[in-house]
Amino acid sequence: MPEGLEQSRAMVNRHHSDWQGLNGRRTISTVTRRAEWLLASGLAVLAVGLTTIPYLLANEAVAGKGVFGGFLIHPLDGFSYLAKMRQGLQGSWEFHLPYAAEPGEGAFAFVYMLLLGHLARLFGAPLLVVFHGARVVASLAMFLTAFGFYESVLPKRGQRWVAFVLTLFGSGVGWLGIPSGLFGTDLWMPESIPFLTAYANAHFPLASACVLGAALAISKSDSPVVPRSLACLVCGFTLAAVLPFVVLSTAAFLIVWNAWEIRRAGAITSWKRLWHDHRGALLPTGGYIAAAGPWLVYDFWLTRTQPVLAAWNAQNQTPSPPPFDYLLGFGMVLLLAVLGTVLARPDNDRTGRLLLTWVIVTAILLYAPINVQRRLSQGLFFPLAALAALGLEGVGRRWRLFGPAVVMTMVLSVPSNLTVVLAGLDGVSRLDPRIILSEEEASAYRWAADHIPGGNLILAGEIAGNRLPAFADVRVVYGHPFETPDATSEREWMEEMYSWSGEESAALDQLRQRHIAYVYFGPEERRIGKPTWLSEQTVVFMQGDVQIRQVTPP
Repeated sequence: MPEGLEQSRAMVNRHHSDWQGLNGRRTISTVTRRAEWLLASGLAVLAVGLTTIPYLLANEAVAGKGVFGGFLIHPLDGFSYLAKMRQGLQGSWEFHLPYAAEPGEGAFAFVYMLLLGHLARLFGAPLLVVFHGARVVASLAMFLTAFGFYESVLPKRGQRWVAFVLTLFGSGVGWLGIPSGLFGTDLWMPESIPFLTAYANAHFPLASACVLGAALAISKSDSPVVPRSLACLVCGFTLAAVLPFVVLSTAAFLIVWNAWEIRRAGAITSWKRLWHDHRGALLPTGGYIAAAGPWLVYDFWLTRTQPVLAAWNAQNQTPSPPPFDYLLGFGMVLLLAVLGTVLARPDNDRTGRLLLTWVIVTAILLYAPINVQRRLSQGLFFPLAALAALGLEGVGRRWRLFGPAVVMTMVLSVPSNLTVVLAGLDGVSRLDPRIILSEEEASAYRWAADHIPGGNLILAGEIAGNRLPAFADVRVVYGHPFETPDATSEREWMEEMYSWSGEESAALDQLRQRHIAYVYFGPEERRIGKPTWLSEQTVVFMQGDVQIRQVTPP
């Protein structure tokens, strides 16, 4: 065989061999990745299932003893979500504050809850079923997007699995502070811990999925910029509609991160060159902010032009607790994240700098002079978990303690989640009235839904006032410390009316002047007092120690 032909054949065979090897590696990589995603999906289903089982147990446990309200954590807010959904159930896309004696004009606000109400109307499903169904779907989206994010920013398989397991089941060490009267944020701030985010409500996990989706799209610099920018558009638009203030923290760290990347790249010779070199990050970030911006401007306008919503916004104060509560609340994850920052030096890598910027900027904003400080902890756990995975790997590499360190981290992290869940179930076993409705109370709400014309104003105590708009198309004088305008004075007036011992006519004049049509009178109201004016009002519902009376017209 001629020498040239033999060399050519050898070259072809070598290239064929190389292609087979590369194709084989790609096939194995594809199969491995598919297997990882199947496992991640299974674990996500397990975690979401664990957040759902307590609700099923609670519903079964109270059968014949009462009615489970549907919420095991922050039930006061839970019933307000149902009250918003009910307006969607009635076919409205305009939100009116149900906890206001004067609801003001309607507004295109709380659209996610209105949407869930419309879905309940479409499928003929109970509001509570739709709410928890949305919670489950959003939680799965949050956990799976988290896995995709870790796959993008953590180069090693072990790292991303550690971060993912911490995200699924981990928490802080707040449980250690309980004997000393200390309460870490992991025991009462569900937005700060992914497991509790999935456990608490339907909009927190969706908001976290949007934040993660934007971070994932921006971090994947090896993918085409247009699809990533479209993904950021969707995430920014959705997040602004669901939980608008979280857009502020997300946009802040993305802007700072972009500035850091540009600064590291060296001197800027022209705007054209800047755009050419950094559009892979600037375009998705710009899309995210551009999609969210109109929502934020609209919400700002609403809270400045509508007095009722302005009053609600002024009362919506959620300040951050002392820093030590956050230290307990993030616990081992925070400690390992600091260790990972020191040992792995993530500031030397593009995605590592993204993680660091996310943590640092958000931590600063937790104490910024705004009224929603602690709400901005939404999503902070995710970059901390990624950095914690780097810290655990550093421990394993330097001291060969990777396995024990992972086990110890999970042993210390899981009990806080168990504490929160068991506290709710303990309330169920004690028939805590904040969680469990009496049969008489539930019957009164059903009667109100069937017999009281929509929009009527009811006087009720704090508990019934919080729940009535969730079950019937009614308004209340007082029902929520944030969502009732002038809440303090309205609560005082409500208590004054229930403890009234003066002239009956004077009290009735006040009720009629405020256009109160019905009065709820149950155990809580009886503890406040037995007003002199009540006996002359017509009883329209009575079961056990619960009554609804119609205010006698003049």
